[in-house]
Order: sequence, then C-alpha cells, then structure tokens
Amino acid sequence: MKRTTGMGRVTIRDIAAHAGTSFKTVSRVVNGEDSVSPALRQKVQEAMKALGYRPSRAAQTLRSGRHFALCVLSAVALEESFAGDEVPSFLNELIAGLMRACRAQNYQLVLENLAGTDSSPETIQARIASLRADGVILYPPQTDMIWLLDALELAGIPYARIAPGSAPERADCYLVDDFNAAREVGELLLSQGHSRIAFISGPENHLAAAHRREGLQAALAGRPNVELQCEVGTFHFPSGLAIGKKLLIQQTRPTAIFAANDMMALGVMAAASELGIVVPEQLSVVGFDDAPQARFIRPELTSINQNVREMGEMAGKMLIETSREKAAVAPRQHHIPYTLEIRQSVGRAPD
Repeated sequence: MKRTTGMGRVTIRDIAAHAGTSFKTVSRVVNGEDSVSPALRQKVQEAMKALGYRPSRAAQTLRSGRHFALCVLSAVALEESFAGDEVPSFLNELIAGLMRACRAQNYQLVLENLAGTDSSPETIQARIASLRADGVILYPPQTDMIWLLDALELAGIPYARIAPGSAPERADCYLVDDFNAAREVGELLLSQGHSRIAFISGPENHLAAAHRREGLQAALAGRPNVELQCEVGTFHFPSGLAIGKKLLIQQTRPTAIFAANDMMALGVMAAASELGIVVPEQLSVVGFDDAPQARFIRPELTSINQNVREMGEMAGKMLIETSREKAAVAPRQHHIPYTLEIRQSVGRAPD
C-alpha cells in the first residue's frame, strides 16, 4: 500500500491529510468500494495523483482476497483468432470496453490462451484454477464451449459471456438480436430491388453467425423470385476476398452480398475492385460489426453496429461488482440495442 518517492514513503494517512478526509475513506477509494460520494472519490484520487501514490496490488490482494484483475480467456489457436496481422475488430472493441471498466476501478485486464494445453480434463482444470483473476470474459467461439463453462463453474470463477448462441441461462450474457438485425438487412436489400443475394457466414462454431443467416432467410421467405446463395467464411479479410471472387466470377452473379462481419465484407469489396465491379452501382455490400474500417473505406460500408464496446464495459462492471460483493448473482440476459448504419455501399439493384 506504500510507494517510495523522493520525499519518502507515501501512506494512506498522507493521502487523507492532503485530501482533508479520513484514512478509512482513502482506504475505501483505494479498494474500489462504492460507499464514497463521487465528489469525495475525485478529491482522494487527485490527492493520490499529486503525491505520486500507487497502491500495492499485493497488499490489496492479501487484505481483500481479490486479485483486482479480469481475464479475457481464449481456448482456440491464435491462428484461428488472427489472420496474419489482422486483429478482429470485435475483439478490439470488446477490450476497449473492458479497459474502460477496469481503469475506473484500478483493475488490470489480462489475456490468457488455453490453446496448445494438454487437453486432458485434469490439465485444463488446473490451468483454469490457476488464473489470477476475479472474473473471466468469454467471447465467440469460447462463449459457447460448454466444457469451458463447466470448468469455470467448477473452479468457482465468475464469468460473463459475450454474444452467446446457446445456453443463455448460463451466467450473465451480453448480446444483440442477431436474427432481427440480419432480417433488417434482408429487408433493406429487398427494398432496393435485389433478387440475387449471397450470404457469407462465419465458422460453424460461431453460433451467432448462424442466427444472422436465419434472420436473412426469414426476410427472404415467401419470395420465390429471390435467390439466396450461402457460403462459409472464417471472419477474416482473406476469406471475404476469396469467397467474393468465387461469387463474382459466376455467370449469374449476386447483385448483393451480406457478410457476417465487416472484415469479410471488406474482402468482398476488394474482390469487386479487382474484377472491375463497381460498388454500389453493380454490387451492394453489407457487413456486421460496424468496425472503424467500415467508415474509412470508400464507398463507406453499410453495417450493423452491435455496440461491442458497451457490451465489454457492462460485462466488466458486473464482474468487478460481483467480486466486491462476493455474492452469487442469478444469470441475466442483457440485450444491447443494435443499429443498421446505412452508408454508400448499398444501392439499387442493377438492371
């Protein structure tokens, strides 16, 4: 709880004297307790900053039994999560939201990967039990790995699930309505006169992507003159590029392509550019995620914004609160509102 500075060892009593409050109040602020008014909390934090004080995490852990850290847990090989230097925008946004929640409570955020570990139940359970975290965040496809949920519960580690596609009764879940979001995309394309539509889904173990396909199919149901071609991608740019070329060199090619994430949609746009197909005059393209790249590309990409950063921040706050209260909370489903961001990549179907 102390830090050596040029002026000696700063203690919480020094902080209390500087802030004009009690050392117990300073202790509550340092430990992230809620029983301090926002104004007084700010005053204490300003005093800590002025005196160059940094709390000892080891001392905090010893006293409270908490680790003051959250963990983003992956159980798939890195090459499955990343393609070359491509970091999924979904993961970027999720981490940004979690960092915001952690920073507000002086928590650390760590990333852990179980891939490559001996897959025996005993080894997996030992790895999970050794995690020094007060809570775990699972994102697709980990969020739907039932064996992983079982292992976390056996270890007594609270966890939150981001965008699950199954078993929503297991832990707190943060998700958007993938089905209706995709159906809204389908209705948009129909309103623009498109009758040859293609959909690029993600891997089969990403269950939310399946809901997006089902939502698109629901929008097109009862339209006998509308053709739907479905392909399976990997959620990475090279996948969208390769499948985009495959779709666009067909003699009767689609006039609209909906990809289950933005990186594949950007790959489709690159394929169209290479083949001399103009977006949106000759091809409409829609993505899902509303990654920053969707606004940087020209023409700008139409996409579903599922507010992943908000999901991350909400999940982080919940796990921190759970660790502080040390009380079990009944699982809840948090439905995050989505928006269809209509931009330049969608136009009328060509004649």
